[in-house]
Amino acid sequence: MLLTIDIGNSNIVFGLFKHKKLSQTIRTETYDTEQWQRVIEDFPLPCPTVIVSVVPVIEDEVIHKLNSRGFNKIFNIKTLRSGTGIHFGNNGVNAEELGADLFVNAVANYHLFQRRCLSVDLGTASKFCVIEGDGLYRGTTIAPGMKLSLNALIKRAPLLPEIPFLPTEKIINNSTVPCLQSGIFYGYCSLVDGLIKRIKKEQGDLFVVLTGGIGNVLHEFLNEIDVFMPNLTLQGAEILYRMITEV
Repeated sequence: MLLTIDIGNSNIVFGLFKHKKLSQTIRTETYDTEQWQRVIEDFPLPCPTVIVSVVPVIEDEVIHKLNSRGFNKIFNIKTLRSGTGIHFGNNGVNAEELGADLFVNAVANYHLFQRRCLSVDLGTASKFCVIEGDGLYRGTTIAPGMKLSLNALIKRAPLLPEIPFLPTEKIINNSTVPCLQSGIFYGYCSLVDGLIKRIKKEQGDLFVVLTGGIGNVLHEFLNEIDVFMPNLTLQGAEILYRMITEV
């Protein structure tokens, strides 16, 4: 067995691999300590673990909890970056600035598809990353995430009601909730599709791979996506683990 843990700014996703296949995923809120600690406490048996994290403070707490449960083979992405096929040339991104999640997604794209890819990760922020067929990490553009954008609007207008992340039957509506709901939902779909078109115009033809928590909500409404892989980061973590253990 292999446990993979993706620690993001909004959610922690646990993925359990058995015989190289993802058999179970559990999603918790990042800052709900009791929730994610319960997941670790309920885990039946310590096993090798790969952590992908962009929240160092929470990562330290997770590692401490894992150690208390007897997990002692814990790898983080800093220890797994060499020999992965991903490289950073003069025309590539600054490796020191690249987040662990984006690196792992790049590894997954490179090893799963072996072609020029645009990795689109829709989460707290929306990241659009170009990975060349030879593994060169070309670069990234980042936009505020859909939930972050909505929260910013509500913060500025506290009388607004809660807005669900769901599509509406019509775009033009006549009451507050569906008006905001349709604008946020379909507006963000247009943002994603529009950025993909612009990136392709600049960078050439790309195979578009969608992932991320917001991807679960939007993927059926996007026109520029080639494949939706909700667990791409976990799969990349598993690929990295196999690369260092099967040498």
